[in-house]
Amino acid sequence: MKKAAMGVALMASVLGGCAWSGRGISWAGLVRKVKGPSDRELLEQIESPDADLRRAAIERLSRKKAYRRGPWPGLYAVKVKDEDATVRVAALRALAQCGEKKYLPDILAALKCPTRDSPGEPDPAVRRAAAVALDSLYDDRAAKPLMVALRSDQDGTVRAAAARALRHHCRRKVLEALVESVDKDGEFLVQYNAAEALRELTGRQIGTDAELWRRAIAGGPQAATQPAAQAKRPWWDFFGLTQKKRKSEKQ
Repeated sequence: MKKAAMGVALMASVLGGCAWSGRGISWAGLVRKVKGPSDRELLEQIESPDADLRRAAIERLSRKKAYRRGPWPGLYAVKVKDEDATVRVAALRALAQCGEKKYLPDILAALKCPTRDSPGEPDPAVRRAAAVALDSLYDDRAAKPLMVALRSDQDGTVRAAAARALRHHCRRKVLEALVESVDKDGEFLVQYNAAEALRELTGRQIGTDAELWRRAIAGGPQAATQPAAQAKRPWWDFFGLTQKKRKSEKQ
């Protein structure tokens, strides 16, 4: 025990010195590296010419409640137009965490697929992040843009995210758009998410049988119970994961 205590004391004295094993890494520097940049440093890094630093700064700041209100959502909204796609994705996730509908137009602009008449958002990862954000930031104004994305976006993951987000919009046109995707979309994930959205909107478990869904919604949106509750981000999503775990719904 005495030898062990002496060993710990010796190690502490070595680590507490000016350098660590001649590598120039001080104990304070090691602690700082583990803890990460300070808030002041993160605010400086948001404007860094390095896209990786900008992205990481947005991700770190948006995890803190103090940086989800006041002027900070406005800063994230500006970064939705950043030249780097990964920064735009991080900014959209940050806006979703802030939950302020004031910046809904910025999210909707990021959802728009480029066409001949409009430049839109060229990166599908950004459009997908916008659709995921709209699943957390429920607003009636998002219904039509989400239906457009579901029907016309060239990327299947974007259409799948749009289908999921439409589970909050209980109206006839939404039901029809979802059934259309179950029937005609070539991507299984899109069909599955559309069927799940229909299930949450109507309370019926039909799967991906489009004909049965058409019969189910024949009575109009009054057949539905109520829109799905606003999506809550699980704790693991704060570590940068975008996939959400599904819990069993067996009664």
